[in-house]
Amino acid sequence: MVTIRLEALGARYGKSLRLRDVTTPAFEGGAIVAVIGPNAAGKSTLFRRIAGLLAGPGNVHVWNARRERNAICYMPQDTSANAVLTVYESVLLARKQGMGWSVGDDDLSRQVEVLGLMRELAQARRMIVLIALHDLNHALRFSDQAMVIADGRLVACGSSPDITTSDLWRDGYHVNARIEPCSRGIGHVIVDGVADGRRTDFMSAAETQSGVRSRFEAAAVSAA
Repeated sequence: MVTIRLEALGARYGKSLRLRDVTTPAFEGGAIVAVIGPNAAGKSTLFRRIAGLLAGPGNVHVWNARRERNAICYMPQDTSANAVLTVYESVLLARKQGMGWSVGDDDLSRQVEVLGLMRELAQARRMIVLIALHDLNHALRFSDQAMVIADGRLVACGSSPDITTSDLWRDGYHVNARIEPCSRGIGHVIVDGVADGRRTDFMSAAETQSGVRSRFEAAAVSAA
């Protein structure tokens, strides 16, 4: 079974160390790992370091991958200005080739479909999918494990329901929140207010405009 583990991972931009000392347990094939945290916490830097696009200390250990080289596939959250396809369209194209769907970032049904597709692919092909999520309820619903990044460091890692606590929302996002199970037993984040009278800006204005807007960034490790 394909396995990935990060050991004391760091990343540099020039002389500046933007990510440091990220060590995780081993993630195994079939798992969806949500990477969550406030804006500018270091999530994109982590993905670029895992994909080998940034230099830095530490190691990315991959075992039993389909191929030693290019075993990790990386999809950034933003495509270039000249790209023909959006991120959502790029993911859907892997499943629905040639159908030419147009997928908007604020389309909730497409978000759910893409996340469902990633879970299906992870389980069917025994891949490991690490995905940055801004919608915390998506993280609770679709992921098995979660990594919380803040200030360039890993502050929590483990089962998604276990680490998404009131303390996390208060310390990382500056809100008072709680997890309440829905009728199907799936945890749901309920935000009661801003903690300690402080403002928080963990989502940009563009992301919150529609109320459901979300961006995805992901890395996948192929199975043997």
